[in-house]
Amino acid sequence: MTATDSHTGVTAAPNVVLPAAPTPAPGRQVNWLQAAAQVAEIVGVIVVIASLFYLSTQVQQNTTQLRRADLNATQDHWSAIRLFIAGDRDRAAFWSASLNGAELDPPDQLRFNALMAEHARATFQIWDRNRSSSFGSDDFALYAAPPLARLICTTGGRLWWANFRGEYPPPFASEVDKALAGMIAGPGSGDLAHPCFDPDALPAPAVQNG
Repeated sequence: MTATDSHTGVTAAPNVVLPAAPTPAPGRQVNWLQAAAQVAEIVGVIVVIASLFYLSTQVQQNTTQLRRADLNATQDHWSAIRLFIAGDRDRAAFWSASLNGAELDPPDQLRFNALMAEHARATFQIWDRNRSSSFGSDDFALYAAPPLARLICTTGGRLWWANFRGEYPPPFASEVDKALAGMIAGPGSGDLAHPCFDPDALPAPAVQNG
């Protein structure tokens, strides 16, 4: 029913009461929150796994780049030494004669000692980098020690190593000695042209009884 205001003559609309919105059951609300939390947790795990994969890829790429830079630096160092000797015939002749045990005067002996020390120090740098880094752990044994061992196998090189071995850290000297022993015991040690050939190591000829 409607009511009319006696003063204004305006008919007022009756008071309409709207039905209340249904209140969700407590159990349904809890289930929805739990589902949302589980979805968020799954998404978080996926994000963490993706981040770890990305970081692993980045670390691997950085390791490869560092190793490449290290090898390039080593190559540049050794190239300077090799070109110093090979770029001049007189230097090459001096180097060959010194390794083969030629008698040297004091200035030439000093030059030979410096060249041998340069080879040893460059090899030491590779050994030291292998100890302090996680990449290229076999570089020293496979690629750096054998060239130095071949020099030490020579007549002049043996004498130099005997005189200056104590100037290097004992672990490094031991690794060089190990490479030297492996080269002497290698298949080339029976070859007269092998740099580690030692005539004193040959067995005495058999005596034939007439």
